[in-house]
Amino acid sequence: MSDYAELVLLPDLMQQLSQQAPKVQLQVRATDRHEALSLLDEDLIDLAIGFYPDYSSWHRRQVLFQEEFVCVCRQEHPSVQKSLTLDMYLKASHLLVSLREDRTGRIDKILANQNLQRHIVLTIPHFLLAGFILARTDLFAALPKRLAQVWTEFLPLQLLPLPIQVPGFALSILWHSKNQDEAGHQWLRSLYTLMCLNW
Repeated sequence: MSDYAELVLLPDLMQQLSQQAPKVQLQVRATDRHEALSLLDEDLIDLAIGFYPDYSSWHRRQVLFQEEFVCVCRQEHPSVQKSLTLDMYLKASHLLVSLREDRTGRIDKILANQNLQRHIVLTIPHFLLAGFILARTDLFAALPKRLAQVWTEFLPLQLLPLPIQVPGFALSILWHSKNQDEAGHQWLRSLYTLMCLNW
């Protein structure tokens, strides 16, 4: 799991496990997309949870939910009243979460296709720190909505529609087909699926 998936899924999952199977033990590993597929193949992990647009024919996949991106900034941001225009967005300073640890995200590619550019002042490789930085600065960040909604419960942040169209993504569970019919494996996968059913 990425830290995004951990924050969005693990609290609810652990609540379910504490009620249904309190002796079950989980170990969460941080990996990138490609390494996770190798770990599945080597039988070193049971499930990979994240954004997996590409995977092999011997992997099985279940979409948990569709995610969208929103603009996140502090509640008292001086540039924002009730809505966010493209001009305001481009003039602002931005935080980018890049798991690849580069300085170009999907929004930058969309903007570049329109001969536009935003000003990124900070790039970080993990999601969890972003909310705390945004709450104490005037930076904007385009982030997954469910992650940002968790932050708004304890940080003074606001969520705004992005002023450009940005495709979302599917958060999925992947597993190796050899585990398809294994009873414990099926049970754990079903917990995730039921948990996300109403999202």
